[in-house]
Amino acid sequence: MAVLDVLNANNATFCIFITWSGILLIKVMLMTIVTVYHRFKNNASMNPEDVFWNKNFEVKINDDVERVRRAHLNDLENVVPFIIICFLFILSEPNEIFASWLIRIVGLSRIAHSIIYVCQVQQPFRAICFYITYVISLYMILSSIVYFIKL
Repeated sequence: MAVLDVLNANNATFCIFITWSGILLIKVMLMTIVTVYHRFKNNASMNPEDVFWNKNFEVKINDDVERVRRAHLNDLENVVPFIIICFLFILSEPNEIFASWLIRIVGLSRIAHSIIYVCQVQQPFRAICFYITYVISLYMILSSIVYFIKL
């Protein structure tokens, strides 16, 4: 199958990939808003020039803000590679139903990971969500390599 046959709106797997990539990217962007919310809630700023605009702010490190920032960083470290890996996986023409479920599971796992991280839910739940994404991403990239190495 030609690349353009795989990367179009007639390919259900590609459509699910685009949809869930969009959802995950919006979630990553929302983490910025959550960070700002916690900065205002805790009157915490990282930069002296920001204190100028709000006299209640202090230049300080706040645990709540740092927790959200770590969750955001974790998203950047995992969502962006997943989208790239998943794109390569789509090019390998995987089984539509199987690939669709893998994409959905990762999407839901990443959403749960952020909620669990920000809400400080006890382990092992955050680790489980992380490893679900990690294992599926690893499977996808290895599957893609095996598919394309044969060509």
